[in-house]
Amino acid sequence: MKVIKNKILIIVLIVTISIIAICGLVTAFILNYNVSAPPKIEILDDGSNIYLTTKMNDNYDKYKFIFKSIEGQIEIEIETENNILNIDELQKNGLKLGETYKITSQYISENKGNNSQVSKPIEWPAYDYLDIPLIDLNEEENILSWEEIDNADYYILYVNGKDFEQTFILEENTFNLNQLKGDNYKFYVSAFSDLDYYETSPNGEILTYEYVKYFLPLEEVTFDNLDKKLYCIGSEKLDILNIEINGISYLYKNFIVTEEENKYIYTVDLKIFQEILQIGASPATVDDYNIYNGEITYTK
Repeated sequence: MKVIKNKILIIVLIVTISIIAICGLVTAFILNYNVSAPPKIEILDDGSNIYLTTKMNDNYDKYKFIFKSIEGQIEIEIETENNILNIDELQKNGLKLGETYKITSQYISENKGNNSQVSKPIEWPAYDYLDIPLIDLNEEENILSWEEIDNADYYILYVNGKDFEQTFILEENTFNLNQLKGDNYKFYVSAFSDLDYYETSPNGEILTYEYVKYFLPLEEVTFDNLDKKLYCIGSEKLDILNIEINGISYLYKNFIVTEEENKYIYTVDLKIFQEILQIGASPATVDDYNIYNGEITYTK
């Protein structure tokens, strides 16, 4: 009877040890493999780049990102050792901008059957940023230029002078500084697309340049002696005219300006002068950035 009790006790001990061992194995498995799903994927946008990320889990070997288009025609699976993907990697693997995807993730183990469950999906309309235009300057010709940006439909050039700010909407990737007044400028360019899945490019590097403008001589100067009006024609817009009457120079700001066929016509009323024997005109030097050092154009 005592022997039987001992055998039963031994069996109980063996079963108990076995249960403890199994529990230990299960605990070890749980500690090493989190069979629950990863949290939802996060979209990170820093204003110039886009990233998709899932929570790190060092107990697994890889991460799987699964993309299914809303229409169900596209399915992409990407396995990677990193828990983060950028938009360039996604496009290389077949992701199409403008498509809306349901995205999930999964932890992958080298041991068969030990993969995690799939995360809950998020919906994401795939988009990207246009590249940054980098400005170059040809100082001899006073031309700003930048490389054409893929998928850009137009550019906005931001011009910041000492006393003003101005923007130019451009379809070309060049800009002639001659259409500006002389000043100490800061320039930068952004690229824009008409497609809603391309975001405006981040602002490029600022180019600082002291642009000194040397005015060209007036092309023609005529005087109507009956109406006492002086007519000056030139290719540049001027704020001040230097008018020489009978050998004396006067600076004029009050005149009428009209534009015809890329020419500026300046009309100056000179009724205050009773007798005009000789008359001529030229642009006037305004400051250190806007200079005229040419000859006066006289009436014929």
